[in-house]
Amino acid sequence: MTYSAGSTIDAADYNGFRTRLNQVIGLGTENGGSGGNSGYGQTNTVSAVSAGGTVTANEWATLFSRLRSTLSHQGSSATITASNPATGDTIAIKSGLDTDLTTANTNRTTAAAGSLASAVNITNVNGTARTSSWNGAISHVFTVTFGASGTAPSGATAQDAARFFFNTGGYINIGVSGANGSSSQDTAWSNLLSAMGTIRFGGAGTTKSGGSGTPSTLATSVGYHQLTTTNQLIFRQYDTTANYTANLIELYVKTDTVTDANSRGGKGSVLTFTLTLNDAHSNAFFDTVALDVTTACSYVGHNTTYLNNVAWTVTGATTTSWA
Repeated sequence: MTYSAGSTIDAADYNGFRTRLNQVIGLGTENGGSGGNSGYGQTNTVSAVSAGGTVTANEWATLFSRLRSTLSHQGSSATITASNPATGDTIAIKSGLDTDLTTANTNRTTAAAGSLASAVNITNVNGTARTSSWNGAISHVFTVTFGASGTAPSGATAQDAARFFFNTGGYINIGVSGANGSSSQDTAWSNLLSAMGTIRFGGAGTTKSGGSGTPSTLATSVGYHQLTTTNQLIFRQYDTTANYTANLIELYVKTDTVTDANSRGGKGSVLTFTLTLNDAHSNAFFDTVALDVTTACSYVGHNTTYLNNVAWTVTGATTTSWA
């Protein structure tokens, strides 16, 4: 590119800049982009200038406006001035453009707290309960399915929708609560469920929010973009109560496919989670668990404070209900 302070802008320069931004906010595959963890699914991408054409102040203003919004969504600082270019501006006062485009790409999977909407409970998963006594291992197996919304870019698929959700900072919350138990074993399980806190499954890893204790497994490097079609353990925590230290909670996840027919780096659109409570102790304190257990499951996606449209939908289904 010939873009530099004091030089003349040509269409190729401008189009190079808009391509770099569109690879972050669009499908992620514009002009050879790799997709995967690039792409927000926004429909207000920046249009190209015809070869040899004049780059107008309005076109520059559109590019700068979209870039600022992207940086604000990420919580990234902007180098470019707060005002848009106007007729007669020189390149020198806009010298931060290249830096800010690099920042937008580097921070593309980050979202500021103010860029995220409130948590939404996933219907048919959240609130799934077992109110009868149990022992041994019981599991809640459920799916979270992504689809392209009515405001998604033309040609976007369900796998693209999943990418857009996670790339814009979205995540899935999973936890379990207990109630109505009375025995020492019920109390131990209630404490373990509280210690679990909330497990957050994101685009690049799994984290724990709240709770207490230290999980023996927390897959901080396994998120949507690392999924396979085989179950991966992303969380395991044991009880620390005397006599019940063999009891544990486990969470596994897998996807329906890692093949993206459109070669846009999707890792499936139907995620299957297996949440297991294993009453594994085998000593003189073995008895039946009378504690009621209930799944908490929600998603947090981006809002439209800085981004233009929500390109995804989320639905849930339970396949095994605490059995």
